[in-house]
Amino acid sequence: MRRVLIVGCGYVGAATAELFRQRGWHVEGWVSSPQSAQSLAGQPFTVRGVDITDAKAVAAAAGPLDIVIQAVSSRGGD
Repeated sequence: MRRVLIVGCGYVGAATAELFRQRGWHVEGWVSSPQSAQSLAGQPFTVRGVDITDAKAVAAAAGPLDIVIQAVSSRGGD
């Protein structure tokens, strides 16, 4: 099965994740904290809280992937 990682699984990232899931991909979404991951627990794909500034955490959480999509919010609204 093809695997996609969505880094920044907020509004846009979650919609993107759902499109990939509907097309038969294994989807994993990353958000900035375990609390955010818990709030997305009802999604039909895996969501993890990962600090992307921590190289060891990223290496431990990442696996074999076909695509990585960066959808992290700027938090600036631009």
